[in-house]
Order: sequence, then structure tokens, then C-alpha cells
Amino acid sequence: MNITRREQSKLHAVITIEVSAKDVEKNVEKVLNNYRKEASLPGFRKGNIPITVIEKKYKTAVIGDEVNKLVNSSLQKYIETEKIKFLGNPIPLDNENIDWKSDSFTFNFELGISPKIKLKFPNKRPITRYNILADDNFINQELIKLQKQYGKIVPSNEVSSSSEFSASITYDGNENNKDVTFSYEEIKSKKVKKELNKINSIKEFNFSSKSLFHNDNAFLRFFGAVPKSPINFKLSVKEHNQRIPCDLNQEFFDKVFGGKVKSVEDCKKELKNNYENHFKNQSKQKFFNDMTENLINNTKFSLPKDFLVKWLYKTSKNKITMDEAALEYLKMEKGIRYQLIESSIIEENKIKISPDDIKALFRENVEKQMMIYGRKNISEEELNNIVKRLMDNQDEVKRVYNQILNEKIYEIFNEKGKFKSKSISYDNFIKISKKN
Repeated sequence: MNITRREQSKLHAVITIEVSAKDVEKNVEKVLNNYRKEASLPGFRKGNIPITVIEKKYKTAVIGDEVNKLVNSSLQKYIETEKIKFLGNPIPLDNENIDWKSDSFTFNFELGISPKIKLKFPNKRPITRYNILADDNFINQELIKLQKQYGKIVPSNEVSSSSEFSASITYDGNENNKDVTFSYEEIKSKKVKKELNKINSIKEFNFSSKSLFHNDNAFLRFFGAVPKSPINFKLSVKEHNQRIPCDLNQEFFDKVFGGKVKSVEDCKKELKNNYENHFKNQSKQKFFNDMTENLINNTKFSLPKDFLVKWLYKTSKNKITMDEAALEYLKMEKGIRYQLIESSIIEENKIKISPDDIKALFRENVEKQMMIYGRKNISEEELNNIVKRLMDNQDEVKRVYNQILNEKIYEIFNEKGKFKSKSISYDNFIKISKKN
């Protein structure tokens, strides 16, 4: 057997594997002898079939199987030994219609080579890392929401900003009635608000989804997705209630904060502290995303586009044209670039994540979850059993692996990246995030 490599370009190679019939001769004989022991053919007792008969019937197919096994294992071993970094998978070239009765066989494989990447740290333009503040306006709004959440719901004949509705809707594509709930404050459309104000005289309304709600969550509740085009629907109101906010008293403080708060001032301080701690994660995630985007845009390297398009064409589960494969490549290109950048970060910084690291985070997450549900004294045996089940779940392992990896990459961004700090209100942070 002989293996050679021809460099078509820096990012493109063809590997040729030459195999002779003698390379698989012993394996072929072994397989045929096993066939002889187990095969059942008319006119012969099991185990007494002449080897010549077995060879005539099975030898060609067995040679094909054994040669393919040898070629695939040799290709994999060659790539590992030569430490070839490649994209996609090797594409077989003209490896069909082979004469398996021949004394030798030649196989060619096309390979897309991963480019060498030089990461640029620190970045030229500093990335903004936001210190998100829960200002007075935000805290006051959140306090009002909590008062409503813990308040009373009473039937009402008068529509106001605190009105809540229980209704059923029907629309095109949904033949059955669907029960929904919504508040007056969620409604963006002035037309819809005008109609709802007639609740005492009209219980059934026809609306369009266009500009219906202020946020996407309400659209998801109504239609299961944010409509790309307007949906006409019928709304039948079943109940109309008013939510009466609860008073800012000790009973309210105890329900929300578990006895830690004794005054309105303390309540606002606690909310501010809780929200700003929560905002740190959002700020952290945006900084990570912005650094990632900066690396993708400013780390210049070529990709074996023609190879990758061909690979997508060859490996697609559905039959697609080369033009469709080219469009698919354009959708994937950014993701491919980040994967290569991520691999370079891992390699350059010698990032290693062991099974013990994953197990430790599983354990920490389980303990936190148990604390939430009031279980402070979970036994070591139960904890170990839960962690073991999680370790056996490959999807969960992958999720936690990526969580640890992203945390390590964030630390590298924080250490090597150039950034500037800026304090900003939560509302302004959301506006900036939406623009990006």
C-alpha cells in the first residue's frame, strides 16, 4: 500500500491511496473461511461447502469490503499522523466502478485544508464594556410591576390601563379556538385599544396582528411566532378584570424579599442591587459577543470555498444543485470562521477542559437548583447519582463544555482585549443591543 499527497493549493490537496490485492489477501481468506463454516447452500451440508464454491460466490464482494475498510482506516491514520487540519470531510474522487478482480486499486480523496490563523490581540478599536445601571425610573417601574403582580384581580366593567382580558382567538391556519390572556398595557395598536374600550357593548372583535403588541412575547403567546406578515383574527372576550396593585407595606415586603426589607427605601435598594447583579451577566454576554464579532471581522484568512461548496453538495441529505450549495455555504461561512478562530484561541492559550471540570459544574448547578427548591441537605449519594445521569447525557455534557469554554474565552478577551467602560441605563442598553 502506498499513500501520497498532492498540494493543489495552500488550502486544497488530493490524497491518493494505492492498494494491492495482496494487502488484503489474509483478511479475505479469513472472512471466506468463516463464510464456509456458517453458509447454507442447496446441495451441501453446513460447514462442508468447498472453498472454491464459496470463493466463486463471495470473493469479489469480500475483496471490495476489505479494501474499503483498509482504505478508510489508512486515510484516517495518515491524516492523524501528518497532523493535517481539514474542513468538512474528505471527498472521494472517481472511486466508483472499480474492478475488484484487479490486482491493484487506486483511490483519490479531495481535502479542504484549514487555513493558518493569526489572531490579533489587542484589537485596534476598543470594545465598550457596559456598566448597566438600574436607575430610579427603572426601579420605580419594576416596583409598580411587583405591586400589580402581588395585587388583587377583580371583575370590572370599566377599561383602563390596569385592565386584563381572558379571551379566545381564531385565525387563518388555526381552525380551533385558542385561549389567551393579555393586558391593556401590552397593546400597541390605537385601533385595538379603541375597540377594547367598547367592551361593555361588544364582546367579539375582528383585528389584524399588524402593530398589535409592544413586544414579541405577546405575539408568541397569541400565534406561537412573531408574524412576518399581518394575520387577521377574531377575538372573543370571556373575562375582563382589573388588577388592583397591593400596598407598599410589610406584608408586601415579606412576600417579595422574605423579611429582609422593612421600608420603601430598603425595598428600592434591594431591587437595585438584585437587578444590577443580574445586569452584569447581560453586560458580560454583550462584551463577549462584540469581541467575537470584532475578531471575525478583523481576522483575515481565506477558506477553501470551492471545496466546501462541493462538500455541501455531495453530503446534503436532500438533493440540491451546486448553486443551492453555494447559497448554503454563504449562510455557514461566518460560523465556520468563528469555529476556526475559536480553535486557534484554544490552541494558542492551551485551553483544556477535563471530564472533572464538567462534573464539577454539574455538581454546582444541581446544588444551586436544589437550594432554589428549598432542599439544603441533599445527600451525597443522591447528588452523585444526579451528576452521573447528567454525565451520561451527551447533549448536557456538550452544553456544559461550551459553557466552561466560553467562560475561559471571556477571561482571555478580558485579559488581552482592548476595551473601555461606560455606565448606561438598562433602557439605553436594550436600545443599543437591538441596533446590533
